[in-house]
Parts: sequence; structure tokens; C-alpha cells
Amino acid sequence: MFTHLGAAGLELGTGTADTQVSGSIFTDISGNGLEIGGGDGQTHANSVEVTTNHLYGLPREHHGAVGILNGYTPHNTSRTTSSDHLGCTARALRLDGTEVAASTASAADYKRLAYIRIGGLPEDDGPFTVIVTAANAQGTSAPSLASAPLLPTAATMPADAPTGPKLRTAAHAATVAWTPPVKTGDAKVIGYRLTLSDGRTIEVTGRDALVGQPSGKGMFRVIGGLTPSTAYTVTVAAVTAAGAGPAATVTATTKAGQTGSEWAPGIPRRPASGRSGGECRQARQARLVIATEQQLCQLR
Repeated sequence: MFTHLGAAGLELGTGTADTQVSGSIFTDISGNGLEIGGGDGQTHANSVEVTTNHLYGLPREHHGAVGILNGYTPHNTSRTTSSDHLGCTARALRLDGTEVAASTASAADYKRLAYIRIGGLPEDDGPFTVIVTAANAQGTSAPSLASAPLLPTAATMPADAPTGPKLRTAAHAATVAWTPPVKTGDAKVIGYRLTLSDGRTIEVTGRDALVGQPSGKGMFRVIGGLTPSTAYTVTVAAVTAAGAGPAATVTATTKAGQTGSEWAPGIPRRPASGRSGGECRQARQARLVIATEQQLCQLR
């Protein structure tokens, strides 16, 4: 598994030959998922076989990056390697291959949630395997490899509360940060529920919520529409198939409001007859100090 990386997930550079990349997951990577070969005039990567891999949730930062970058690479093969951001259909099958249930999600819904819920499974039946197909304007893909056999069970134990909540405030917005819970009960975390003391509820879903589980990677969410010089309390709860678990709570007060038209304290306004060059420089320096203090407050 290639994940939480700051550059490419895996680089098979110039001169790479007779190499296989199989059964791997590439996700939460800043740049390209898999790079093969180099530029013109360099020794080609040759006979590289890429099969049955899954690339998703990338690139995180370098938005011109791609899942698989092929340089000068003759005689290479890529097959049954899937990538997301399409419309998807998940089908549950008995071990004999009989389909028992299916569910379809649009590309927008799958991007928002990063999972598909399959309902209507027969009680006291199974185990089941799951296959996924993707569709776009050109048609439907070949099915994915089947998942490991799964026996559905009712989830009754919710996840523990997230840990280390922090609330960093500005005048009209705040960033709430937390770490995923250590114990997730008898199901995986599929999202987080934020409750604000002003009555709002915010659902946090998507790949970040799912990718954040295995390594305890920190999570955050920016909240807007706040009032300056006001105390806010935010609770954060992990959501699983068993529902929302106990919440972590954090409280902070937003900064006093500042606008670009406000004058710096202690600096006289320009008289009707005008202002000297020294007064202008003094005013500009004072405004710069205020702006710098606001930026530092947002980073604390």
C-alpha cells in the first residue's frame, strides 16, 4: 500500500525492466500515483506489467498530476487497474456467483461519500463477495476483482470519541481539528458529525474520512459564517454503521472583527488639507502591523 506520501507513490525510473506492480493500493499521495520511465534520450523502461491495482484519492496537492504517468515505455502492460471518480455500481454475490443485491452511486455521490451502501441482503445468508463496475459516456467497465468473502452482521457498538480536538479561530471563521478514534467499535468509520453551538450540524464525509482511519491521520474542517468576539463550542463524533458515537468537545472565542477600512489606533486621520509623506508612511506601517497580527492569530 502506497499512502500518505509527499511526491510520487512509486517511481520506476529510466532503465527499469521486467518488473511487475500487482495488487497494490495508491492513495492520499501529493503527486502522481505511479511513474514509469523517463524522458526522451534516456534509457527506456521496458516490459513493466501493472495489474490489479487500485488508485484513488490522488493527487492531493499537485493537481496537474495523474494516476499513472507513462514516459518512454515500450512493451508495457496495464490491465484490471481501477481508478475512481466515475459512476459506480456495487453488486453483492453469493460464493456461487448468484447476484443477491446491487446499489448504484453517481460520480458526485461517490466523490462526496467515497463508499456505496448495499442494502436488501437476505437475512441468515452469505457469505457474499462484492464486485464493482464503473460507467461513463463510453459505456460500462469490466467488473473489478471480487472482494474477500464477507458475512454481514449488525453493527451495534459505535466508535470511541475522536481525540485531541482543537479550535483555531479568526473573526468570522474557525478551523476545527481532531484525530480519529483509536477504537472504531464493530464497524469502520464512514464520516464525522460536527455540531456547533449556533445550532448547525456539519457532516464530514469522503475519502479523507476513510483514508484517515488506518494511521490516525489528523482531520480538520473549516467553519465559516461566525460572529466576531463570540464563544463557540464544537463537538466532533465519529459515524459508523452503528450511528454516531460519543463526541469530543472544544470551545474557543472568535477574534475581534477588523475591516480593511478601519484606521490604526493612535494614527490621526488625514485632515482635509492633506497629509505629509511622513504621516502616510506611519499609517501604512501601522496597517501592516495590524494585518500581520491577524495572520499570526489565524495560525496559532
